Amino acid sequence: MNQQLGMLVGETSTVLLLIFLVHSLKKHYGLLPFYGLLGGLTVLMSWVTDAGLAVHYGGITFIIGSTVFYTSLLVGVFLAYIFDGPGAARVSIAVIAALSAVTPVTLMVLQGHIDPVNSHGALTLPVPDLRINVSSVITTILDMIFLGVMWEFLGRKHFRIPLWIRTFITFVGVMLLDVIIFNTGAFAGSASYGTILKGTLISRLIVTASVFPLLYLYIHFQRWRSSQNLVNRPVLAILTEVAEIRKELNSANREIVRRQMVEEENRRLIQELQLTLARVQKLEGLLPVCSVCGKIRADADENGSEENWKTLEKYIRENTQVQLSHGVCPRCMEKNYPEMDEKTT
Repeated sequence: MNQQLGMLVGETSTVLLLIFLVHSLKKHYGLLPFYGLLGGLTVLMSWVTDAGLAVHYGGITFIIGSTVFYTSLLVGVFLAYIFDGPGAARVSIAVIAALSAVTPVTLMVLQGHIDPVNSHGALTLPVPDLRINVSSVITTILDMIFLGVMWEFLGRKHFRIPLWIRTFITFVGVMLLDVIIFNTGAFAGSASYGTILKGTLISRLIVTASVFPLLYLYIHFQRWRSSQNLVNRPVLAILTEVAEIRKELNSANREIVRRQMVEEENRRLIQELQLTLARVQKLEGLLPVCSVCGKIRADADENGSEENWKTLEKYIRENTQVQLSHGVCPRCMEKNYPEMDEKTT
């Protein structure tokens, strides 16, 4: 194997392992270091691509920026989407797209500072190509949107596609899409367009075959390590907040129903307490009792109507929760029912 090609494979594997390592540490440090790593790789990718660094082997050109760094960035976004959700994937895409756009501009500004003092050409910086860089930013966004959409589409329950096939089709699909969109945007119309497209396609297929086992092993390892089931999200979850909004709405609806039940229970308790307090206040005051018939006046009006005068039993029944039952006391039994009293004795 060509020495440079062997170095290329080693570099790709090293960067991938670095992606896996930093992502696996998210439980301890969060995703911020992971986003920082993606940003650093994006700057390196842009710099190396503008410098035109490539490896030639067997008639195939392997562009280092695309082969090593962009492949690793795709893997990074893939992992963020699978394990951390659409929100993390959108942050990753935003970091990559923003730095892909800013880095060439920074290089041009720096070149403007170097040229006036660099009369002998001792200092040089990669010269950004506007068309290539614009195509790269647009392709990056489209690639990563496609990645999320394809992953969710293949994950539908009625397809019953094994995880390794789902991962392979998604990864190969985004690689092929990247070749077509980027090369068409960057080189369409030029005499070398066909040759570049063919060479890039072959190199991407070779890279995919090399990278996929590592990607699948890491996904399998993470699922085993965290006992985490992969979530089936809406197909366009990477574009919108559909999954998050639906979850938040369901949670909000449950909270609203719970609070309504609590409020209803509180109202019921307050009413019961108010009624109890009113009864207690009545029982604590003076009760006007008729000295002839023994009826009780139910209101405070001394000239109340006859309906306001109630028997003791009726008053207790209406103003307390005491249930009255009737019987005969021993003295009344002896006085009114002597024959029954003799039988019981």
